[in-house]
Amino acid sequence: MSRLSTFVVIGLVGVAPFVVLGAHRLARRAFRVPGLGIFTFYLADPARAAPRAARLGVRAAGPLALYLHAVILVVIGLLVTGSSAGTLRVDVMEGPARAAGVRDGDRVVAVDGTPVADFGDIRRLVAARGGGPVALRLEREGRETTVTVAPGARGLHGIRSRMERVPLPVGTAVRHALARPVRVVGAMWTQLAQGVSGRRTELVGGPVAVVRMMPQVTVGSAVVYAGDLCGYGWSAFVLVILVATVVGESAGPRRAARPTAPRGSP
Repeated sequence: MSRLSTFVVIGLVGVAPFVVLGAHRLARRAFRVPGLGIFTFYLADPARAAPRAARLGVRAAGPLALYLHAVILVVIGLLVTGSSAGTLRVDVMEGPARAAGVRDGDRVVAVDGTPVADFGDIRRLVAARGGGPVALRLEREGRETTVTVAPGARGLHGIRSRMERVPLPVGTAVRHALARPVRVVGAMWTQLAQGVSGRRTELVGGPVAVVRMMPQVTVGSAVVYAGDLCGYGWSAFVLVILVATVVGESAGPRRAARPTAPRGSP
């Protein structure tokens, strides 16, 4: 799985340059700005003859395409992986719950006859008993059973909510994805600043940290990480395009070379 995840990331990130080139070429044709390359600093006469708004549109096409590429990857990855959510099913370790007969995978339906909606309700109702015995109504293999647990002074320890993957709504995935490139880049620069100032001693995050995590992720998570890597590239790309735009728009037209007279001419 780790090899497959790595190949997924390499493939999806490798597509990004072609996405940028394609978007730039389409924008150049749509806005009719010939001779304006992605990293053109000094404008040739054909490009300078085009309206400034058209030139800026061509400049912005590449970064916008890369941003959308990152967003689409994150949306797909989030929809595939879903989100982790605590449930009423429990994992049981050594403690009073296991001793009373609670098993892994049991679903807590009620505590002392009071229905529960989440694991917080279970903790609250158990704490209200002050360590006294509580009756847990459980659902196990389609049937309900009731066990009495004596939590004691430590409360209902040795039992925890089972985390399960739940589907993520498309709208929620899109909202997360739209903000994610900016958020991950901001986190990277914050960690870099802390690392330089000596306030952070652990490994600084960023693309290197993402690649090191690859053996631990699923294919769906790999798609999200590919989007994150494109987000890191997008931030650097935007800086380069901004510099090229400022230089190109502020510099005057390049002078043509003066023709030289042939030898022997008067």
